[in-house]
Parts: sequence; structure tokens; C-alpha cells
Amino acid sequence: MPLTYLFNPENDLALAADVDRYTAPAPIRRLRADLALLPMWIASPGSRIIAPADGAEFLDFCKSVIDGLDGIGIYDGEPSQAMPWGWSRSVRNELLRAGVECKADDAMLSQLRRLSSRQTTVDVLQRLDAKGVDIPAVPKVCHSLAEAAAAVEKFDAAVLKMPWSSSGRGVARVDNSFFPTYENWVSGIVRRQGFVVCEPYLDKLQDFAMEFYVEGGQAAFKGYSVFFNNQQMSYDHAVVASTAELRRRLLMFVDASTLDRVQTAVTECLEELLPESYSGYVGVDMMVYRKSGGALAVNPCVEVNLRTTMGVVSSALGDNVVHSGCEGVMRVLYHKDKAALEQFKSTLQPPRFSDRRLSGGTLLLAPITSESRYTATLTIV
Repeated sequence: MPLTYLFNPENDLALAADVDRYTAPAPIRRLRADLALLPMWIASPGSRIIAPADGAEFLDFCKSVIDGLDGIGIYDGEPSQAMPWGWSRSVRNELLRAGVECKADDAMLSQLRRLSSRQTTVDVLQRLDAKGVDIPAVPKVCHSLAEAAAAVEKFDAAVLKMPWSSSGRGVARVDNSFFPTYENWVSGIVRRQGFVVCEPYLDKLQDFAMEFYVEGGQAAFKGYSVFFNNQQMSYDHAVVASTAELRRRLLMFVDASTLDRVQTAVTECLEELLPESYSGYVGVDMMVYRKSGGALAVNPCVEVNLRTTMGVVSSALGDNVVHSGCEGVMRVLYHKDKAALEQFKSTLQPPRFSDRRLSGGTLLLAPITSESRYTATLTIV
């Protein structure tokens, strides 16, 4: 049975709400509409994408210039199996209403919701520590304001995180000296979501992730993503290159044995923690950081994303779309109005292709319409 993909970037917020029908904030609904076709870049042959019918013209253009998109089309109601960006009660109900088969039952969704919280990051770090992998201090799960205050005092420079949040929201950099400024925020999180996670602030040199596909209790490594966040700790852009080239970049910071050991241990952790019923992507965010003595190290688990991520897309683009020897940048940008959107479009250089791979210019990763406010692009640099 073919797969039907759905881009539902609000999923982390839907998990936090834990309701049958979740309505996302307007900006995220706009993001979802504008980038509805984004899953086409990771879709399996013969699959379908839930997107407006007029997206077929964009899809046909991409098929005409790039290999690997054969048989992918817009969902038209034919029998298929669901592959959303992420799972929640809300998206299951939405997919069922659309006539897409969903294997996720209530028990599985409850388990996935629990595993999608930042408690799982703590669990994975503890397991990695037991496996002999070098880790920074294990984050503290704080169920009260007093526990959070004690954790921040212990770390001095800390990062506070909501259990469920998305796109950098629900993350705050806090020093012990101005923790009182965040007391109401922390209390609200504990009241609504049950706890807050406090972790030490690290001297970061590079964000990256390892991307996996999990099925039948087995986790398969799919590639790396090397990305950059903005000052609000939200995703800004990613380097798009082959897995081999991204690995070469990471080896500028750490040795191969460290990277391979982390990959092996994280694979084991995912297979230990995730249910056999789960089929889908998992992105494990990591970072290279500088220890107090100056040595470089890897934080092997900054966050576990039990869903598809932008890193999964950028990794696939690097291996399947960008021409060998070229390097690109993937960006997701917001444009405040039509004038800003038109100004942005005027700066884009037309895409150029060699051997049915992108070798120059900018390729749109989703069509731009007059209503668009978000764009996703891949630019050769």
C-alpha cells in the first residue's frame, strides 16, 4: 500500500495539547499551508502528498529536472497508509477523516506522546552514560519552581526547556542571577505540562544531528544534518551536502572513533526505547562544544525528535538533489507581507541543473503563491 505524507509542523504543540482536534496558531497554519509539498523530497516512490491540487504543476516541474521523484503525486483519496510529519491524536483524526489508513491506536499514541517529551532526552543521556559515552552533566527534570531554582543554581549558566514545544519556542537561556525573571514562566510550564527540564549551558561550536529511520524495532542511520539556529534558538538554515561531505566537516571538530561510537550507542538507545509499532523518522540533535579546559567534545543528545525534521529533508537533498562536488544552503524564511515576498523573489537566481542534479542558483522546495508567507529554498553556494 502506498504511503501518504502530511506536513504537520504543529505536531509538537498538538502533543502538548493532547486533544482530538488541535487548532494551531495562525503563523504555524500558514507555514503548514505554504510548505505542504515539502515531504516530496523524502517521499518513497509511488507515494502521495496531502497538498492543494494546484501543487501538481510544481511537482511535475521538479520531476522534469531531477531524478528520484517518479510516481509521487498529490493525494486524491486512493487507499494508502499515513506517514505524517509527526504523530498525535489530532493528526490521526485528521488523516482518518481524509480517508487515509492509520495504524496508530490510542495506546501507541499515548506512548509516542510520552516519548516525544524532553524527558526522553534525559533518558537517552543516562543510557549513553551507562554505555561509556562521554556526556555533559545530565539535565534535571524539575517538577516545581523550587527544583528548577536549585538546578539553575547548580549549573549557574543553564537552559530551561518546556517538555513539549516547537521551533525554538519554550526554550530560555537563564543565568542564576536573573532566574527570578523566569519564575512565572517556569511555574506556568509546570502547571500546564507537569515539569520543566534544566540543562547546563554549553559553549557551542556547531549544531548537528544524526537522522534515523525506525521500523520494526530497528533504527537505521540515514545521514547527518549540519544546521544553524538564530538568536531565538529557532531553525535558521542547514548546510546541504552529501553524507560523506557532512561527515568530513564534523571530523574537523572530533575524531572518527568518537562520531562512530556516538552513532552506534544512539542507535542502540533508540532500539531500546521505541516501540516496535513505530515506523518513521527520528532526528537526534547533537552539538560540538568546548569544555571548560578547552577540549572539544560532543553532546550526543541535545534533543530527540520523534518525528520528521528539517534535518531529514536537508540530508536527503544533499544525497539526492545537489550535484556531486557542490554544496548548498537550505533556508525556511518568513516574509511579513506581499511586498517582502516579491522583494525576496526578485533576488533569486534561476536553478541550474547538471546530470539532473542541482548545480547552481536556487531551487524552490515548495511552490510560492500570492498567499505565501513562508518559503523553503535550496541555494548552491
